[in-house]
Amino acid sequence: MTVDGNDRGGSFALVAPGKTATLVYDASSDGEVVGAAAEMFSGDVKLITGTPLAIATSWDGVTLPIVAGTGGQVGVYRRPRLGR
Repeated sequence: MTVDGNDRGGSFALVAPGKTATLVYDASSDGEVVGAAAEMFSGDVKLITGTPLAIATSWDGVTLPIVAGTGGQVGVYRRPRLGR
């Protein structure tokens, strides 16, 4: 993984003008550990960019998701198709 300010094929911005990624996790199956990790990662992104990532426990209103969780769990990972 490379972290830089360039937009190129196969990449996406965590934070860009007018859009910020959202960390999505299933609080009912992943619990406090994944929530704490999401908070820490969001804080790290804020230290670098000045903007924290949003954190959500459902897909409602999420347009640029980063799924966080425990391998083998389902729940939040079954994302709706959102018009595709």
